[in-house]
Amino acid sequence: MKFVGRGFPGQSKWWVWLATAGAVACGPSGLAKTALEGDLEKLSSEIAAARKSKELPETEVRDLAHAVATRELLSSRGDAGVARVRELRPCINRLVAEFEERSEGKDAGAAAAQLALLEAGRADADDLMDSYASATEPDWRAVAARAAIGPQHGDYRRKAFLDGDLRVRRAALHAALAQPVSADLEAAFEAARLDPDPLVRSLAVRLMGAIGGRTAVGLLRDVWGRAEPETRQAIVDAWANSSSYDVGGSEQLLWAMETQKGLPAIVAAARLAASSSPQRSAAVSVLVRAMDQGPVDEQRLAILLAPTAPELLPTIQKLSQSEDLQAAVMASAALGRHASEREVARKRLQKLAHQRQVRISRQARAALVTLGDQSIAGDLTKELESEGWERRRQAAVDLLRLGEYQKMVSVLADPVASVRTRVACEILTRS
Repeated sequence: MKFVGRGFPGQSKWWVWLATAGAVACGPSGLAKTALEGDLEKLSSEIAAARKSKELPETEVRDLAHAVATRELLSSRGDAGVARVRELRPCINRLVAEFEERSEGKDAGAAAAQLALLEAGRADADDLMDSYASATEPDWRAVAARAAIGPQHGDYRRKAFLDGDLRVRRAALHAALAQPVSADLEAAFEAARLDPDPLVRSLAVRLMGAIGGRTAVGLLRDVWGRAEPETRQAIVDAWANSSSYDVGGSEQLLWAMETQKGLPAIVAAARLAASSSPQRSAAVSVLVRAMDQGPVDEQRLAILLAPTAPELLPTIQKLSQSEDLQAAVMASAALGRHASEREVARKRLQKLAHQRQVRISRQARAALVTLGDQSIAGDLTKELESEGWERRRQAAVDLLRLGEYQKMVSVLADPVASVRTRVACEILTRS
């Protein structure tokens, strides 16, 4: 089986690997060479042999991850090419030369690579504005919109808030968030009210909170009336932004907590409970009530957002032993954030990790990984053989977080490109 893709653009650019892997003198290792060639069956066999002979040091696993990431980034095209770029964005600082090479094309993947370089501070925004401000293709207009940072590009950026392509609108709002200016407030308000895309509305709300000031705080209250619950939660977070909190945001959080219902009220209570507000005690009481008596969705959100306040600890301790296994696993994970309760939390999560309900056991294992519990490494290793590709990916990432490079390395030859790409990126971010 070969890697999906058409091969490297033009001829194979081995110099990219040689330069970035620091292997100019001797070239990439045997496993890395096989990965770059794209023969998955051969790579899988070679990994198994190296593991069996115990000749697979952590440094070679990192080199292999770099080769897998390089191959996937430079060989994939079409929708798959865009997906690979997005999956590798978190580790772009380990793949700068490769992203630069990928950005030289004219396809959507090249635009995505250019956008990633810009957001990582590896490309000049003004140069990109000059190159793509008049582009007709939405992918490249999005690059220009994301580069439209600062007051000097305000007119272009605000016009992009109204672009017919949502990728451009999202990019423009990210540019505005990079350097919030009051001149964008009115346009952000209109986007928060009227844009059909929920993510655009959420970004616009975030921008209003970041711009801050009493006018922005009041306008967010105006948006609230027509907003759906998800946007209202974003409004709550906008009021909690440091630019808005002290100029009326705290009062709006109190209003939302005391007069509104559902998840936005819980978010408001959580933000106040984590603050030094005079209303902190009342907010803690709201969270306790939601955990004890609230509907399931409110109970779970309250557990998830609960700060590590001592007043909340008795309720979380009780819920960690709940017959509702979902509540129990969430509360046990929250319990683990309290240093004095960490060992108790670990034992409860170990029990929950062996529940027959797959969803519960997986969530418990994830919480144990956060606590650095090595006892679940065996279960995670078995998950690498799962038929579900997402389960294989998560198990590999969890093993990596536990430092078990040897046990998870086989996934770098996984038949699903998204699995091997994401896992390779996780390895690179830790090297």
